[in-house]
Amino acid sequence: RSSDLAIIHMHSLTSCEGREVFTSKVIIKNTILHMNKSNENRQEELLHVGTCTKRSLERLIRRAALNTGTPGLHSGFYRLDEAVCGFQEGELITIAGRSNMGRLSLEMSIMRNMAVENKIPVLFYSLRYVKEASVDRLIALQAGLPLRNLLNGDINDRQWSILNDKMDKLVQAPIIIEDSLHFEEGPICDMCKNAVEKHHLKAIFLDGIELVYHHHFETSMVGRVKQLARELNVPIFITAYMNGVVGESNYEKMHPTIKELNDRESIDGYSDVLMIVNRPSVYKIYEDGYGRDLHNKAQIFITKNVRGPVGDFLLDFREDCGAFANEGMIDFSEMDNYEIPIEDNLSSLPL
Repeated sequence: RSSDLAIIHMHSLTSCEGREVFTSKVIIKNTILHMNKSNENRQEELLHVGTCTKRSLERLIRRAALNTGTPGLHSGFYRLDEAVCGFQEGELITIAGRSNMGRLSLEMSIMRNMAVENKIPVLFYSLRYVKEASVDRLIALQAGLPLRNLLNGDINDRQWSILNDKMDKLVQAPIIIEDSLHFEEGPICDMCKNAVEKHHLKAIFLDGIELVYHHHFETSMVGRVKQLARELNVPIFITAYMNGVVGESNYEKMHPTIKELNDRESIDGYSDVLMIVNRPSVYKIYEDGYGRDLHNKAQIFITKNVRGPVGDFLLDFREDCGAFANEGMIDFSEMDNYEIPIEDNLSSLPL
């Protein structure tokens, strides 16, 4: 049993702190054994709280023994990962934004960080773009080259060299790309289920879900997507469009709210994590109230978080290739030749 292995592992610790941890785990282990005995005769269809508590304590033992830091899947953006404690199985994560703010670019940046850098198998399913258009955006993101240059074929020798150096990782990445001619829930859900079963996917990224309506009730698809995440036991990321009237003041331009969301009640109600991406430079605002430079920056507002704090932070953003990175990690003086940084040990970084 994994809990037994965790206890054996902790037995090898020799420090005073280690002995204290070991003692605590023995107490937990005895508690789990007691729960097993007290619940072994229960035959209820519904799961008893004792069984749920036992499973949670076993997960806690495994985490403490492995000491892997932030649990769940990592986005590659350390402030986001620390705030949400990683993205967990069965969760719905919504990335919202006004027009031209980069909500799809942020979704694809998270997907790239997971799949290309950490080899996590994912599905990207777009209802707005054909596969080739999605792949073009991924190539620009991976290579750090302007998308318009790739589309026009206007590529110099240096850029060809960059493409040759960086495409191998993208080609080998466990990403399944799909598009759809269906705007009903049935075919979309069936495709996601088949892809997860066949390719053992760990996350799903959906783009354009606002175009889909429930087949019978003509209502939002958001609730069905949350149900799908629970059924498949993977986190699902979606984008959401904000089309509310933007106020005239700089404060209103710099602080989008969930009131601007289409289908606000469903998105806010079903999402486990809801974040809003905003780029003040679109409104020609280049400094915030704290005096921070907002050139080439994006504000990320976490407005709902079921496991932690809400708040906002800044990311670097390259508009020409749609790349997000941790603040201060993009060298904008070397626009053609840069690496999108990814931090492996996210738990060691400051908030």
